[in-house]
Amino acid sequence: MRLDSTPYSPEARRRLIRLLKKLSLFSGLHDHEFVHLCELCNGKSYVKDDYVFHQGDHSHSLFILLSGKVQLSIDDDVMLYAALPGDFFGEIGFITQGLRAASAQVITDSVIMEIYNGDYNLLLGQQPRISAIMMQHIAENLAQHLIRRNKS
Repeated sequence: MRLDSTPYSPEARRRLIRLLKKLSLFSGLHDHEFVHLCELCNGKSYVKDDYVFHQGDHSHSLFILLSGKVQLSIDDDVMLYAALPGDFFGEIGFITQGLRAASAQVITDSVIMEIYNGDYNLLLGQQPRISAIMMQHIAENLAQHLIRRNKS
């Protein structure tokens, strides 16, 4: 299910932009840049115990948790962390386009936004500043994961 049908109505676009502005992944963007992001956003509802992806799956997307809770784990028993609303995950696969390094399982009913790498790459050519800001936040997020992992 898409968050809103395409093309977006003016009101639907405004609602989506308000939502995107609240997400850390996009902090630092200018107001006019959010219009370009609307074309990347695909939302889907998940129910408890659904998997968003499994370790070893092919990667092509980045995920942003809008509501609910998602657990990321490796080898089906080693929990890495729990994603909460506003968090993004799947960034390693999004960048490498390799196999998923972890599994993502929905802990409570959730709504998750997905950004496909192919769409992102088109944006990269058209709006390099947006891509640079997103990659900065992705790199910061990965660094925080490493720091947490090293402390445990």
